[in-house]
Amino acid sequence: MEKDIKIIPYHSPNCYQFPLKGTVLVTDTYPSINSHRWCRNSEFAFDAGAFNDSLTHSTIAGSPVFAACSGVVEEVFDGLEDTDDSTDLDQVERLYGEHTRIDGNHIIIRHMGGELSLYSHLQKGSVAVTAGQAIRTGQQIGLVGSSGSSWVPYLHFHVMREGIEGPGIPVQFKGLKTILEEPCGLEDTVNLVHWDG
Repeated sequence: MEKDIKIIPYHSPNCYQFPLKGTVLVTDTYPSINSHRWCRNSEFAFDAGAFNDSLTHSTIAGSPVFAACSGVVEEVFDGLEDTDDSTDLDQVERLYGEHTRIDGNHIIIRHMGGELSLYSHLQKGSVAVTAGQAIRTGQQIGLVGSSGSSWVPYLHFHVMREGIEGPGIPVQFKGLKTILEEPCGLEDTVNLVHWDG
């Protein structure tokens, strides 16, 4: 028996702003087939970093991270050093759980319509918000680090619905442009973007 199934694209009720300022390299985006696709909640995640001219050194560590949308802080974790060769991630998971082993120091913010944004791998001691706190779009919430399952400083970001295990959703960032000043919807697997806020 054949049956037609209507596909209805999801449209977020929220307006999102890019969570970093300056020029950054955005990778593992929406069309990528990568580790983000292995998890239902991070299907539309991306990673954002910055490097020197030779692409051999990360230059984004300590950069401010901003709330992409207004809401209320749902969860925070802050206490892990940046990951290096001596980090025992199995021990981190035993002490703090799988979520923290993967995301390191992190923040989850709840938005309208049951959406939640996740900011991962933050620098130890940089989380500037607390659970239950109301947050406005563009408010600084932490600094880029390399905690958890991360070997170089960068920001992992994604939006999901229905809690931490809920489905990931794609969002468009208002006014985001490439370094050539063209509108950018993160349609490419690698994007060089600039955002001044």
